[in-house]
Amino acid sequence: VRVALGSAPGGGDIYYVTSGTQGKNPGYYIHVINGSGAAPGNYFIWIADSSGKPLSDPNAGRVTTNNKGPDDPSACWNGIVDFVKR
Repeated sequence: VRVALGSAPGGGDIYYVTSGTQGKNPGYYIHVINGSGAAPGNYFIWIADSSGKPLSDPNAGRVTTNNKGPDDPSACWNGIVDFVKR
């Protein structure tokens, strides 16, 4: 499954990964935005076909992160989006 991450719903800077290719189970995927700390902003995650067309609602996979320090209980540096087939 091709999983897209963008800086806008269905657009902006878009990055793709294929689930199951990162050493975990077949449905697992991960997008690393910044490997050395916080990357505050709004991000959108959706399923895309091979041409990049959204197959799921990009707004449904919205994740908002902040730049608070790792010891701050209100810090948000990651998000989890699970997809299910209906």
